[in-house]
Amino acid sequence: MYIYLIALSLLSALALYLWRKNQFWAHRLARLEGGAYGRRYKEIFENSSDAIFVVEVAGSGKLCFDSLNPAAVQAIDRDEIGLEGLCLDEIAMHYGDEELRRIMRELSGHLARTIESGMPVKYESTFRFASETVSGTYDINLVPMADDGGICHVLCFAQDVTARKLYEKELLGRIRLEEKLSGFAASAPGFFYSYRHGADGSNAMPFASAGINELFGLRPEDVAQNISPLSLLIHEDDLQLFIQATAHSAAYMSPLLIEFRVQHPDKGELWVESRALPQLEANGSVVWHGFMHDVSGRKRVEDELLQSHEHLSEAQRIGQMGSWELDLVSGELTWSDEIFSIFEIDRALFGATYEAFLNAIHPDDRDGVNKAYSASLENRTAYCIDHRLLFADGRVKHVRECCETHYDSTGKPHHSHGTVQDITALKVTEQQLQDTQDKLRELVISRELLREGERKRISWEMHEELGQLLAAMKMHIYAMRVHFPKDNSALKEGSLAISNLIDKSIKTIHDLVSDMRPTALLLGISPALEWLVAEFNKHPDMVCELEIEE
Repeated sequence: MYIYLIALSLLSALALYLWRKNQFWAHRLARLEGGAYGRRYKEIFENSSDAIFVVEVAGSGKLCFDSLNPAAVQAIDRDEIGLEGLCLDEIAMHYGDEELRRIMRELSGHLARTIESGMPVKYESTFRFASETVSGTYDINLVPMADDGGICHVLCFAQDVTARKLYEKELLGRIRLEEKLSGFAASAPGFFYSYRHGADGSNAMPFASAGINELFGLRPEDVAQNISPLSLLIHEDDLQLFIQATAHSAAYMSPLLIEFRVQHPDKGELWVESRALPQLEANGSVVWHGFMHDVSGRKRVEDELLQSHEHLSEAQRIGQMGSWELDLVSGELTWSDEIFSIFEIDRALFGATYEAFLNAIHPDDRDGVNKAYSASLENRTAYCIDHRLLFADGRVKHVRECCETHYDSTGKPHHSHGTVQDITALKVTEQQLQDTQDKLRELVISRELLREGERKRISWEMHEELGQLLAAMKMHIYAMRVHFPKDNSALKEGSLAISNLIDKSIKTIHDLVSDMRPTALLLGISPALEWLVAEFNKHPDMVCELEIEE
């Protein structure tokens, strides 16, 4: 094809040269047609893949097709009208489809310019007939040929440049895309790269954007032929991981995703993430096209979150308290590690649903727990409930569960979160305390019964024995007073004083007996309480009232 193009170019140059040198080009060409040059011209004319045709300029100014090579017929005469001998204006008015008529009008205009100027004219035209799905683009050269009477013919060359135009368009698009990508790569916080692992074992990075300096302190040209300068900066503990990940990606043509540490010459240790897709080349080499960027900040946050999670887990372990969250849309239940420990459930075997949680609760408590949760959703309130866990070996744990639920803008609950605390030790302590209180109460009652018996015995002895003795003494003194001389007033007064002392002693004994064992106790609880209220009211600063329901 290129030989034909060269030949056509030479023929065009020769035609122009002959036209300029003398006006008898057509006659000389006619004479040459019978020779070797004429035969070569005819061969080129007939076999050229480019469209070549001659337009005759009639005396009346009409432009008519004189001859067309097969390529020209194929390019223009799609409907096989037979264009030779037809004038362009007639075709533009009466022949073919609208596209052919447009081409004729366009060609007539450029031919008129050629004839008027007497100089060659070059223009570009696009052909698209109804039977075609894509347009064809042609570079058309019009070369005037003259004789003594002026320009009599125009030699036309139409070269199909559709493929070249498509390539130019694609190339322009790629250039613009590369410009955009270059701008993006320059502003991106990292760098784009192409890393090639050759079939011969070589490793290079033929393309790297300028951002490589930010991560490795290198220039793109430092790794263009050999990646060793970059490899030397990878942390020694991560280099083998990098090599293994690359080998795995090459073996399975899988995406490369790896995080590793590098030692930047100025910034110190950095964490870098690399993402790339592999591509196998025809010679067995593998090329990764990807992106690397600094993830040191993210790794610090991840480490802090991990530490916080570890601290939280440790605190939950020590406090025997775990946390949970229930997604009410998906039904998925999430437990912390401590809840799995409290419930003694293998994470891999847990169904991670609310129903699975209920199944772990003591059968006697399930309904209460479910009602408490349902009521909290209905009333939009938090709740806290103690319940038991029953294990296969018969052991029982006590837990305290607290929960809050969050709602969307429409009032629909979308997730609940809460805590579960193992309070088995607390429950055991409470039971032990209750048992101790019960025993203490029994001891107090027993002591009081003993004291009451002792008081009863003492009061009985004081009342019965001592009281009777004093009463007997008073009776003897009274009997002795009968025998006292009537004129002995001192003796009478002394016996009266002794009698009064005995009365006071008897009253004192009665009071002591009453204090130790009130008589009201013998009459029942109500009289005893009334007596007690009366005793309280004897104090001026105390007011006491008693109400007894019948």
